[in-house]
Amino acid sequence: MTREEIIDLYNITFENRIIDESKGKTISKIMNVEDGSLWRFLFDWKSVAEIEEDLLPLFDVFDNEPDEEFETSGSMDFVYVQANTAKFRIMTNPFDLDNPDYEMPTEHFKIIIEMWRDFLLEPPLNGTKRKGHWNNSEIKSTYFPLLNGLTKVFKKK
Repeated sequence: MTREEIIDLYNITFENRIIDESKGKTISKIMNVEDGSLWRFLFDWKSVAEIEEDLLPLFDVFDNEPDEEFETSGSMDFVYVQANTAKFRIMTNPFDLDNPDYEMPTEHFKIIIEMWRDFLLEPPLNGTKRKGHWNNSEIKSTYFPLLNGLTKVFKKK
């Protein structure tokens, strides 16, 4: 599947949200998706270096060992990944893999992680601060088209 098809399938949007703070305004990178498990998991991965060094290399095991599997987690969700399926469980009961809260093809999960990483690399960077006003041209992404001023998406509405 292409990235655009995956965005449509999972109803994903990427957003540069402006957070108004007492010392100015800050950009917070957000990925919106229908399933809370996927959103909660990726929300904890906001460091491009950690995604590239710690998370994405885990998928390489399937190149040589298709029967292998790995586990990873965010602060609230546990993900059990096999060559074909990624199963999400809320941390309150992470090992009940017969009844996952959510599951998706592993290939889709990896592509979504790569899209999240790519979005984090787009200016303005996550955590960028400004004392004054942000205008739309400053938060517009070149990789993700602009929709309604702030939200970045591939899919056409």
